[in-house]
Amino acid sequence: MKGFIHFIKRVILDGGFYFLLLFYF
Repeated sequence: MKGFIHFIKRVILDGGFYFLLLFYF
């Protein structure tokens, strides 16, 4: 499970956060 969380954090740092914002709005 830790590996999955680390993967999510990596995606967010790589710009996944902006993608989520675009998808949410």
